[in-house]
Amino acid sequence: YSDTRLENDKFVLILRNHYQGNYAFETDDITPFFQANRRSNEMENIGLGLYIIKQWVDSINGTFKVEANNNLFEVVIKIPVSIV
Repeated sequence: YSDTRLENDKFVLILRNHYQGNYAFETDDITPFFQANRRSNEMENIGLGLYIIKQWVDSINGTFKVEANNNLFEVVIKIPVSIV
């Protein structure tokens, strides 16, 4: 599920997905190479995607929030926009 909208001069992107497994994490847990759902010997990906997006959103004074809980993964990104 995804949703987009304009909210107080910000572009808002919301992504939600259901997942299998028993893990939870939040925005502050996202670091380079972080993989919430993998054991250390199961490296399928390198764990940089969310970290890179988080860094980019922070660099443009946006907000980035991630929450994975009760088999629902949600990302909320708010990016400042100006209409000239």
